[in-house]
Amino acid sequence: MQQYARPQLTLDQAYQAAFLWLDHVDEAPTSISEPTDGVIELRTASITARVRWDRSPITQTAVLAMLRQSETSDKKVLFSVTGYTAGAVSLADTQGVALFSFDGSGQASANNAHALAIAPQEVIPLPFLPSGVDDPELPVITAPPEHMEYDLDEWLDCPRCGLTHHHKSNFCMSCGADLHSPVEEAPPTWRPEPETVAAPVPHQALGGPSLRCRTCGSDDIELIHPGYGHED
Repeated sequence: MQQYARPQLTLDQAYQAAFLWLDHVDEAPTSISEPTDGVIELRTASITARVRWDRSPITQTAVLAMLRQSETSDKKVLFSVTGYTAGAVSLADTQGVALFSFDGSGQASANNAHALAIAPQEVIPLPFLPSGVDDPELPVITAPPEHMEYDLDEWLDCPRCGLTHHHKSNFCMSCGADLHSPVEEAPPTWRPEPETVAAPVPHQALGGPSLRCRTCGSDDIELIHPGYGHED
């Protein structure tokens, strides 16, 4: 039966926490890649580290994938946001892979003996504030302000319907228009130039010469310019 766990960090947050962890142990990443969805790989001079994001505990499949892609001489470190299955821990123990799990504040905890062996002894500063904890450097707002000024650069209006969105939004929630591309205006309806419009031939005074259709006898006759309204 598939087990599910609620990730406490996004993939981007977990990547930032792993980067700071490696930098703290003097192993600054020299290359960063994304070999597949939900995985970010960071390589240092002697460590191959992977951040694995999933909605369920990490299985031995992820450990095997890392073993196939990493150098034999490198230390192998795997970070997770949902923990590991017993099979993953057992395989990592036999293959020398250090397993760490991130909590909601980005603090890494060792999940096997290999992780304990390389974990720093001193406490690493928390990359993120735990849920429900206020930042002491930020003022505490006890009541909503009567008026709040917004940075206009952070907001934009839909070019089609005018609904306001944050600048990181891509599509309008109301009409679905692309917020970062102007809506193409519909081509104007073609209208003939005034001088090309067929105008009725004025009637002559009674008793004078006039134009009349030879077929139907109507004198309601328009002057049609050659080529107008006819296919070539």
